[in-house]
Amino acid sequence: MQEKTLLKIAGRVRPLSPAANLRRMAYEEGGGFYDAWRIADGPEAYLLKAAGENELTVYRRLGNRLDALPRCCGTTTYRNKTYILLEFVEGRDLMRCTRADLVRVLDAMIALQDAYWDTKMRLGRSVSRTLPRLRKRRAYLNEPELRAAYDRFLALYPTLHRTLCHDDLLPFNLIVSGERAVFIDWEEAGVLPFPAMLSRLLAHGTEHGETPFFMTAADKAFALEYYYDRFIASKGVPRPDYDRAMALFRFFELTEWVYVYRKYGRKPDAMFEYYYKELLEARTLS
Repeated sequence: MQEKTLLKIAGRVRPLSPAANLRRMAYEEGGGFYDAWRIADGPEAYLLKAAGENELTVYRRLGNRLDALPRCCGTTTYRNKTYILLEFVEGRDLMRCTRADLVRVLDAMIALQDAYWDTKMRLGRSVSRTLPRLRKRRAYLNEPELRAAYDRFLALYPTLHRTLCHDDLLPFNLIVSGERAVFIDWEEAGVLPFPAMLSRLLAHGTEHGETPFFMTAADKAFALEYYYDRFIASKGVPRPDYDRAMALFRFFELTEWVYVYRKYGRKPDAMFEYYYKELLEARTLS
């Protein structure tokens, strides 16, 4: 799509000057681009993106009520697609985690989840809609001991306290800007079991380059303690129950690459071997 067309779409939501310009946002891992564009207009910066219904609902209902979400300027449609215009938050992601940024992210996560703890609000994914999709993954865990651990995860999933969750919180789906941490790309969102956000953020970080996300074991342990002490303990969740829930959700996260490789018939490589080894060890802890 031409630049002038994209600027015209954005201009329907927020008037732009003739000097406004844009650039398309590239995938963090390379190899392509999102349907999202950064628009610079003097001192102001915006993000224009084509958004699905789930993400649109999140921003329309919550975008200007929570500091952990970018401010929503509004939406418009063009050729049967809906576009959303957001503030563009300058900052850094958590691809190379530091303790200071991790604390900011944890504080933002706690504030967000505390605001919607045990909410009855219907927003995005729900437990009842998510469970059938999760059950399908079990068929790709060929080993009986992995299936047994996965069954424990499935049994626990619907019993936990629920809150608003970003259900794809990989380290590039957040931005730390000064003292503020912001969660972005809310297409995978819903009122879900509380461990979903933190477990995904922590599960895929490594110290020695096995994955693209750097996070030390010490920072992972710190995050689990911080989240419990500053938040979950106050909700009356006993520590052993918390530890078991986080272990099972970590196990679930580790099944992802085993599932993907087996489902699509990919030849095992170093990434697969790393996740498979971690998965075998995690099953005994869950």
